Amino acid sequence: MTTEFVPQRYKKGEAQPNNDAAVEKDQTQPTNTAAVEKNQTQPSNNAVVDKQKKQPQSTAAVAAPVTATQTPEEGADEQVQPKPPAKRNTASKSSSSTSKSSGDTAKKKAVTVTKKVFTVQQASIAPMVSRVAQGVNSKKSKKVIENCLLMTITKGGTMNLVGAAADIEIISRTKVNVVTGITKTLKLAVQADRLNNLLRSFNSSDELEFTVKKNPKAGDGGYHMTLILKCGRSQYSLALFDPDAYPSISMSKDVTTFQIANNDLLWGLQRTLITAAHQDVRYYLNGVYMEFSPEKDNDSHLRLVGTDGHRLGTCTVAASYSDEKRPVTSCILPRTSAVKINGLIGTDGDCQVQVSSSLLRVATPFVVITSRLIDGRYPDWRRVCPQPEQVEGYEKCSIVRSDAKQLISRCSLMVNEKTTALSVKSTKDKHLEVSASNATDENGVELISYSSDNEIDLEIGLNATYVQDALNQFDGYSDTIEFFLHKSGQSPLVIKHDDNPTLSYVVMPLRV
Repeated sequence: MTTEFVPQRYKKGEAQPNNDAAVEKDQTQPTNTAAVEKNQTQPSNNAVVDKQKKQPQSTAAVAAPVTATQTPEEGADEQVQPKPPAKRNTASKSSSSTSKSSGDTAKKKAVTVTKKVFTVQQASIAPMVSRVAQGVNSKKSKKVIENCLLMTITKGGTMNLVGAAADIEIISRTKVNVVTGITKTLKLAVQADRLNNLLRSFNSSDELEFTVKKNPKAGDGGYHMTLILKCGRSQYSLALFDPDAYPSISMSKDVTTFQIANNDLLWGLQRTLITAAHQDVRYYLNGVYMEFSPEKDNDSHLRLVGTDGHRLGTCTVAASYSDEKRPVTSCILPRTSAVKINGLIGTDGDCQVQVSSSLLRVATPFVVITSRLIDGRYPDWRRVCPQPEQVEGYEKCSIVRSDAKQLISRCSLMVNEKTTALSVKSTKDKHLEVSASNATDENGVELISYSSDNEIDLEIGLNATYVQDALNQFDGYSDTIEFFLHKSGQSPLVIKHDDNPTLSYVVMPLRV
């Protein structure tokens, strides 16, 4: 008996279709497996994708902007994080709230620091920066803040520029146009040399726009703000530094205050700076000595003195003191500070001077200069500055200043470079013979005529440079000057002028 093979998927007794019929049946009817039936009842992931392809309106709703038929929550939901279509209806409320919170977070991340913008003319700010930069340390320092100047801008449009170093502080002021963002006082610390050179490169008629904004590239140790300078098509980005670390100088309450004309103060500083010491080991000589109300019988003057130990210059200028109480009666102004005051305050108008035990401040409408004083005791200059009219042995010789300048300048070409000494001796016909020689046996002789009540007989050695410097300080007076010479030849030469007896120079003698 032959065993008949029946496939397991067909029941016994049913007809077995041929292969062609089975193929046709497979195409029209799904296979009789549990997996296939499950796929027919529950669509697979591929079926969902096919369904999305057959429904283009769903895709368009995701890609297109929010329409009038859509609620704002639905539009935000689709743009921020699209949800599968099957879960859209069941979790519409929760997805809307999630979308709203995520949208708020995105907005918070997009918020940046409000920009602070102001504009100013180049002609208004460039001279100020150049002036204030003189107070900044010119040598490169490891602390960058020491090479910076401080810009302070108020919401009202007032800009204060501060340049400070260890021994001096310079402040200047101008007006700017606040565009936006400055609601309280804004402080900016920027490198002085870089800003100064950049501003000088623009034309005086250029309008400069400054913008302060956050600097995302700043490191952990840097200051996270930057200054943008725009002018026409030009744009520059300057680094900013912590303004709270900028040095400052403050005056004490116990000060001596007086008013003085700018021209008088500059005139006195120029006449005494020429004789002040420069980098001398005796540090107290490296400045100008100032005495307040030096004469008891004349309470409205300021005395200035400068000496380097070999020569001395002194003068007196008018000053008006605001109070009889003067906690400070004298001070020593450093040479460097005197030079900067001389170049900054100008000759017009008046200035107010305040002096404490350690600081001196000169204030004008355009600039305020505060300088530290030299802490030392100035020598008694009156002991080395004789009063020739009251000392026996001194003779007064009147000389034409322009002739003396020319003759001494020409004769000094032959002096020894190491000593620069001139030999001065009197002759019987009221002439002063000025001679010079050097190591190569070169020499020169000049005769200067003088007028005097008595004939003098002396010989003295003098430094040619010191005598020339003293003669140059009497510009503006008549051309006749007075030489006070001592008969011994061992006492110093005193140079004065009858038009201003308070201005005098002392030149110590040399061995010839």
